[in-house]
Amino acid sequence: MFKRFLICMLGVLTMGSFLPGVCWAGLTYEGSTTIGENIMPDAVKAFESKTEIKFDKVGGLGSGKGFKAVMAGEVDLAGVSRPLDADEKKLKPYYQTIGYDAVAIYVNEKNAVKGLTKEHLKGIFTGKIKNWKEVGGKPAEIVVITEIKAGGRATIKEFKDHAR
Repeated sequence: MFKRFLICMLGVLTMGSFLPGVCWAGLTYEGSTTIGENIMPDAVKAFESKTEIKFDKVGGLGSGKGFKAVMAGEVDLAGVSRPLDADEKKLKPYYQTIGYDAVAIYVNEKNAVKGLTKEHLKGIFTGKIKNWKEVGGKPAEIVVITEIKAGGRATIKEFKDHAR
């Protein structure tokens, strides 16, 4: 298990968009589904009740697309559930860490393997270890369940970066 940053990117908003009655359109969020689905619903409710400024959209296209959208001025706020890379930091965005998340690995309780090292996990998730026998279990194919390969979710990227 490891911790990773949840980073909330804040777009450049004009002063007028924070004044009730002056905002012509509601605010928009794009980015991490971890943030969009788990944090934004309550945050939007609290923000709207306190400021009377509405959100028109809370999207979930993923961290990378959210970052690009906020930097291009296409959305007001973006969520990134991974650390910024060097190229992103060069753009000098304003960002704030809003929390931490944990990722865990589970093995079915009926599996004879009771402990996996980081090296075992690296082998399993890179495809070098394909059978439980290779890590002390009974001969059986290892089935890794994460997401579709082309998904590109920040959670999976973080996991792969730490497992390798």
